[in-house]
Amino acid sequence: MRKVLLLVLCIDIMFAGVAFDEAISKHQKGKYTEALSQYIDICKGAIKEEKISRGVACQMAGEMSENGIGTFKNHKNAFNFYVEACQFNIKSCALLGRAYYTGIGVEKDNTSGHYYMKLACEGGLENDICRNY
Repeated sequence: MRKVLLLVLCIDIMFAGVAFDEAISKHQKGKYTEALSQYIDICKGAIKEEKISRGVACQMAGEMSENGIGTFKNHKNAFNFYVEACQFNIKSCALLGRAYYTGIGVEKDNTSGHYYMKLACEGGLENDICRNY
């Protein structure tokens, strides 16, 4: 039994990253519904991925939900994916901050918006917005 569990663990480790690469490939080919489904599975932990890939998958699912790519626009879902993304990828917290600032899927809250934007900038995000933090 131990050998079987070890084999399963080794296979999981060996294929970490493959699902994320497949999702990106589908996205680039315009297979948005399939890509979104795979991003969601990665985000929710149904498919094992590295922490950073999981965060980016959550971010992509959020952006696609926000903009209606591969699905209907759903700002509440987008917000929830941004919350998940922020937990796995500190730079993704900028999207959560923007959601709070603009009221995407959540009531506008400048204090929370500022907090998450600052968190992203201090976590290594480099863009024009971070010059203010």
